[in-house]
Amino acid sequence: FCNSPSLAWRRMTHGRAASICALLLVPLSSAFSPLYPNLIDRSSFPRSSTPRASGWAVPLMSLSCAPEEVARDPWKLVASHPAAASAKLVEVFRYLEQHPARLSGTEMGYEPSEIMARRKGRPFLDTPASSLTPDDIPSGGSSLDHAKVACSALQLACGGLDECHNAITPLSWDAPTHFGGAPVDSAARPEATLLHHLVHMREGQHVGEFGTGWNNAGFWSGALGPHPVLRQAHAAAAELARGNERLEHCMASDHPGGELNPRKFLGLCLVAERDGDGELVGFCEGVENAMLRLAFEAAYAKL
Repeated sequence: FCNSPSLAWRRMTHGRAASICALLLVPLSSAFSPLYPNLIDRSSFPRSSTPRASGWAVPLMSLSCAPEEVARDPWKLVASHPAAASAKLVEVFRYLEQHPARLSGTEMGYEPSEIMARRKGRPFLDTPASSLTPDDIPSGGSSLDHAKVACSALQLACGGLDECHNAITPLSWDAPTHFGGAPVDSAARPEATLLHHLVHMREGQHVGEFGTGWNNAGFWSGALGPHPVLRQAHAAAAELARGNERLEHCMASDHPGGELNPRKFLGLCLVAERDGDGELVGFCEGVENAMLRLAFEAAYAKL
C-alpha cells in the first residue's frame, strides 16, 4: 500500500469517514458506451454510495480565449490576456507550451507542501511553477481563494500534484487533513472541486488515499455536479475529435447535451493508458490539458 506504516495510517485516518472507501471504488464503467470494457464489479457496493453534488449555479464563463482555441493550443498566452502582466505567469505558460501535461500517472506523497518541497527527485521542483504563489496571480486582492485555485491549476499542469492538492482540499472537502489543514467555507468551492477531480486523474494508476487515483477521481467526478468548465471542455474535446470518426462517435455517444461527462472521460483515459492506445492517449492528453487551462481560466475569471 505504501512504504511507511505511519504514512499508510495517515492516509487512512486523516478525517475522512471509512465509508468513503466504498465511494472511491464506484465503478467507472457504470455508464460507459460499448467502447469501454467493464472495469470494476459494482455489485458489492451499496446503492447509496453516491458522492454529493455541490448544486452550484452554472453560468457560462467569460473566457479570455475560446475553447476551440484552447483545444488547439492550450498553453498559449496572448499578450492581451490580463495574466500576461505577470512575468512569472508568462514563464510558466511558456514552460507548459514545451512540456504539456501527460496522461501517465504521478505518485503523490500526501504530505504538507513544505515537506514535499524538500523531497528530492521530484521533477516538479525543476519547473517555474514550483515557486509560483497566489501573489503572482494578478487579482487586486479581490479573491484570495480564487487566486489559490488559479495558481494550483498551473502547478498541477506542471506536475505539482501535492502542492495543488494541499491548496484545494480545504476549499473542497469538509474535514481537516494533516496536509491541507482545516476546511474553509469558500466561494471558490466549484473551481476547487474541479481541480480535486483533475489532481486524482493525474495521479492515475498509483495508490493514494483510498484506492488508485483513478478511483478517487471517479468519486470527485460525482461531486462535481453541473459545472461551467464541463461545457467549455466539451467544445474543446469536440474540436480535438473533429475529422476522426472513432473520436467523433465517442463524443456523440458518451457526451451528449453539450457537456463533457467527467466519469466517462475518466474511463476513456483509464482505457487509453491501460491499453497503450496512442490515438486515445493523444486525445485524452489534449482534453486534459484543455481542462487544466479552462480550470485556470474559470478561477481567474472570478478575480
